[in-house]
Amino acid sequence: MKATDLLRFINNNDVEYHWLKDDKDVILCVMNYQIQAFYSLLDATIFDDEGIKCIMRDGYFVFDMMQICDYYDINIEDVFEKIK
Repeated sequence: MKATDLLRFINNNDVEYHWLKDDKDVILCVMNYQIQAFYSLLDATIFDDEGIKCIMRDGYFVFDMMQICDYYDINIEDVFEKIK
C-alpha cells in the first residue's frame, strides 16, 4: 500500500480518524461495511506474526495507524491532516 492508496480510501469513503492527544499516533475508524475495502489495501504479509491489532466497536473497527503506516513506510503526517 502507498500513501496515496490510503488517502484515496479515506477520502472516497469519508472515513473518520483522530489524532491522539500526544500527536504521535492516529486512530482510524473503519465502518463494518468498509472493512473489506480496507482489507484489500493490505498485503497478506502484514498479518504474519501477530497480525493487526484493532478494537471492535458497535458498527466499526478502530485501527492504530502508526503500526500500519510504519509497516508500509508511510509518513503518517502525509495522510492524516492535523486539525487544530
